Amino acid sequence: MDYPPGILTAVAVGSLVLITISAVTLVIYRLCLSPLAEIPGPKLAAATGWYEFYYDCWLAGKYIFEIEAMHNIYGPIVRISPHEIHIKDSDYFLQLNSNASKLEKYAWYYNFVAAPLSGAVTTSHELQ
Repeated sequence: MDYPPGILTAVAVGSLVLITISAVTLVIYRLCLSPLAEIPGPKLAAATGWYEFYYDCWLAGKYIFEIEAMHNIYGPIVRISPHEIHIKDSDYFLQLNSNASKLEKYAWYYNFVAAPLSGAVTTSHELQ
């Protein structure tokens, strides 16, 4: 089947423009509109997972040391990825991990469990 001249180029350019707009929109959301946007930390770590990938894969697991360096720069609460914060405050531990806090857990954290409806680890405190 013959296409009109330039149609494949137009489709490729259009696709590239859509991908670029999507990526820029996602980065703007993560940096400005996300509920975690106010938490201090490196903007690259807040925008993308490539920051963590670089330290864990390229530098062979050095991200934990980078997190410590972030705490030295940004304080006890640091945004370490688009979806995660790291807290270095032993007094805050019981507030986060007590039964009285009823904080919802991030579902991604429990993806390693083979039985998603098990009662051992759940994202919500509500019984189903």
